[in-house]
Amino acid sequence: MNGISHFVWQICLACILASVVRLLFPSGRMKPVINVALTLYIVTAVLPIKGESLDWNWQGFSEMQSTQAQDYQTYAEQLYLESVRESLSLELERAEISATLEISPSGNCMVQVSQEQWEQTQEILRQAGWQGGIIREEAGE
Repeated sequence: MNGISHFVWQICLACILASVVRLLFPSGRMKPVINVALTLYIVTAVLPIKGESLDWNWQGFSEMQSTQAQDYQTYAEQLYLESVRESLSLELERAEISATLEISPSGNCMVQVSQEQWEQTQEILRQAGWQGGIIREEAGE
């Protein structure tokens, strides 16, 4: 990223200098010369003669993209699990069952519910489409 910001900074300075030169020569006779010089500068900045002039770290860039993709995937999984948890909680509320749900990334549904409502809770979760494991947790944990 340092190479890109340096390149953009050089382009901005070249444009500012070209504007100043155009102000100094308002007749327009120097306009083609200024345009050619500016174009040559931009072309040589984009296509460097030496490969060392742009010190972009392509490996670091691809690693950064990989990390961002993993972060996005983790975030998407969290959103999905939260959505499933809310949907299942809503089904339990409709059946007037007081329970606390947590969905693990491994595919288990941890439920805090009274022993009297345990069987009914399992049945409602299965009817709602839950196909993973259902684990009953004690309310005191």
